[in-house]
Amino acid sequence: MITKDKVVSLKYVLRDAAGATLEESSPDRPLVYLHGRGNVIPGLERQLDGKATGDTFVAVVPPAEGYGEKRKVKTLRLPRSKFEPGMTLDRGTQFFMQTQDGRPLPLWVEKVQGNTIVATPQHPMAGLELHFDVEVLEIREATADELKEGYPAADEGEEPGGA
Repeated sequence: MITKDKVVSLKYVLRDAAGATLEESSPDRPLVYLHGRGNVIPGLERQLDGKATGDTFVAVVPPAEGYGEKRKVKTLRLPRSKFEPGMTLDRGTQFFMQTQDGRPLPLWVEKVQGNTIVATPQHPMAGLELHFDVEVLEIREATADELKEGYPAADEGEEPGGA
């Protein structure tokens, strides 16, 4: 069963409330994460708790348990020259900047206007009710190194990280 500190492998399709597909795991690269460590959004992790290998279900996650409510935020306008040459900067692309105290600040491209990149600190899926079609593929004990690091070691064919 899925409990804290288990490594979980799953397939998923993420849709919005209207049924449009937003993202999905690749058939040959399942999502692999360490349960109970905040590696996937809280509402999905809560609904995965207690599931077993082979379980399939739909998890409906409200904005407050997903990427947050949509809020009015100030955007940043950055010159293209601040980015690596050839870096793809499409709408929704995530990148990081450093705050004044050295912490990483996640940002997402909102739009590209010529040589100006308009970025926001708000996740592109903020404000959306999320519908996950999930299949639990595997559950295993985490290694000592995985527990120390807080995330699983990626095997070939696995997609580390979280929804």
